[in-house]
Order: sequence, then structure tokens, then C-alpha cells
Amino acid sequence: MIVIHKILILSTLNQLIAMNHSTLIEKLSDKEKLMLMEELWTSLREPQAEYTTPDWHLSELKKREQSISENGSDFIDWNDAKKEINSSIK
Repeated sequence: MIVIHKILILSTLNQLIAMNHSTLIEKLSDKEKLMLMEELWTSLREPQAEYTTPDWHLSELKKREQSISENGSDFIDWNDAKKEINSSIK
């Protein structure tokens, strides 16, 4: 089943290259959109030597770190968050 979904995602990515992105994405089910997002995030985990984080992003990260250290946080585990998202779209 996972292999079929990965083939679907690869097929979708190839179609994205060939046509308007938003038109194709609108045709995907919510589950397919989440799967595509997960694949994109997985691919972004790989080190990118040519990528440099923009200054505005570093600035925003510093602001958020300062806010967390001053005010605390209510983070949840990523796996729990995915379960909540998946159950909300079923």
C-alpha cells in the first residue's frame, strides 16, 4: 500500500512540473495532500549545501526562541499532531 502511495506521489510531482500547481493540488484529496507534504518535508531534511537561510528567517527564529524562554510553550509531539490532523480529515 505504501509503495502505491509513493508511486502516486511521484506521479503527482511529475504532473506538477508539467502543469499549473494549484490546479493539480486542488484535485488531490486531503489525505493525498498530506502525503505529498510529508514527502516534501522528508526531501527537505536532506542537507542542501547551496541553501542559505534568509536573514528574515533567522530573525524570526530568534524572536520565537526569546518568546518561548520568557513565556513558556505548549508544544505537542509531531506524531501526536499528525494523528490529530489525520483524524480530523476522516
